Amino acid sequence: MQNRRFSAGAMSYGECSMGATPMIATGALLERDSIPEGYHCYDIRVDESIRETGIMVALSGESGQADGSIILAEPLDFDGQKELRLEGVTLHEEDPIVCLEDFMMKTKGQVQTEGQEASWGPALSM
Repeated sequence: MQNRRFSAGAMSYGECSMGATPMIATGALLERDSIPEGYHCYDIRVDESIRETGIMVALSGESGQADGSIILAEPLDFDGQKELRLEGVTLHEEDPIVCLEDFMMKTKGQVQTEGQEASWGPALSM
C-alpha cells in the first residue's frame, strides 16, 4: 500500500529547530516536486517521546515507513546512509502553526542551492 503524498504549499506546519537550524514539520508525506527550489524535504520517523528526547530520524529517500516530513533551508548530510538520527530537535509548540510561505520569509537568505555553500543571514527569532 502506498502512502498518499500532498503538495507542500497546501499543508500547515509546526515550527521546530535543531540547534540553530530552523525547520518546519508536518505529519503528512510531501510530494518532492512541490518543494520550492533551494529547500530540502525529508521523510521522518518520530515517536511520542520526541518532546522529551529531542530525537527524530530523517530518511534519505521516500519511505512507506515515515510518520511525516520536514523542510529545511539547508541539506542534511547522510554520508551515504539511508537514515540520519537528528538529535537536539526542539518543537516550538508555543508558536502558531505556519504555512510554507511563512517559513520561506523567515529563512530568506539562508537558502542553499545545489553546489552552493550555505549563506546564513541574521539569526531568526522564533
